[in-house]
Amino acid sequence: MSALQFLGYKVIAMEYKRNPRFESVTGPISLEPKITTKINVENSDINITLSVMVGSLDGKDIPFQVNCSIIGTFVYNPD
Repeated sequence: MSALQFLGYKVIAMEYKRNPRFESVTGPISLEPKITTKINVENSDINITLSVMVGSLDGKDIPFQVNCSIIGTFVYNPD
């Protein structure tokens, strides 16, 4: 058995917003995901939050913004 046990995950946030300022373009749309992580360790419990944001509401060239965050729960068993 591994010392790190995965207990599961939960979706803690999911959001879609349409950009009302978007103006249709003929070329491709460039989406650059922004990924952030947060790690919280308390004794042998470990929670890892992974968040991603794609798109933007600033400007006129991106039609939407999507945000999603999940939290994975682990337990550390050194035995």
